[in-house]
Amino acid sequence: MNCDFERLDAQTVLCRRCKLKLRTTHTTVVAWCRESEPNEQPVIPKSACCGSPPSVVDRLASVAAAAVNFVGDGGRLTPPDVRAERHATCKVCPQYDSAYDMCNVCGCVCAAKVLLRLERCPLDPPKW
Repeated sequence: MNCDFERLDAQTVLCRRCKLKLRTTHTTVVAWCRESEPNEQPVIPKSACCGSPPSVVDRLASVAAAAVNFVGDGGRLTPPDVRAERHATCKVCPQYDSAYDMCNVCGCVCAAKVLLRLERCPLDPPKW
């Protein structure tokens, strides 16, 4: 199923089909739809919604953005207690894929994402 995104504000989009709201921050890759006109608004890649996990390319872009932010933050990690709380929150989320410890919205491996201090849950509102 193809997603159909509507921009709600500068940082939020909504899939008209599944009603999933996503923040377009560094944890979620924003891309131009291949069929879009030059002046159209960007949309989240179709793989980020409607039950399909993000593509490998989308996941790599998300990891690259997180790495840049991690380095820019001086390599600081999330404190262990906050890390555990974040991971516990991920594990009960309907977007969590327990087989791969992966978020089906941004495609990040949750155990790695919760380590990085500046990372946030890609849902709107974020769960952490």
